Amino acid sequence: MSKRLPAALRSRIAIESAGFIGPGRASPPEAVRVAAARDIDLSGHRSKLLTHAIVGAAEMVLVMDPAQQRDICMLYGRGLDRVLVLGDLDPQRRVTRVIEDPIDKPAAAYEAAYERIDRCADELARILTEGG
Repeated sequence: MSKRLPAALRSRIAIESAGFIGPGRASPPEAVRVAAARDIDLSGHRSKLLTHAIVGAAEMVLVMDPAQQRDICMLYGRGLDRVLVLGDLDPQRRVTRVIEDPIDKPAAAYEAAYERIDRCADELARILTEGG
């Protein structure tokens, strides 16, 4: 995401990755390979557990599906206006808001998920740039 932002915004916006499943897990080998082809290095990435401090400090939380949005709103007391389903920003026609989790699936699933995330991140960067 940060690569998509202009330098002026990059210095003002902190981007973190966190989730609901235990901390310290490495990215699956297939995820690392597919990301590398997109010039993203996940080899050193480790999962981080989402906490009240992380959610509380965030102006916006991006999630991959509406169930995660509901969970964050309920568990962390955030309003729907602060928790965005990333797939809602997809400029291409879509069947679902959900960006499917490719874990334990073949490379094609990672490629499809990353492609959709890229489109949505580009759209979010456009919105932030125009409004920021």
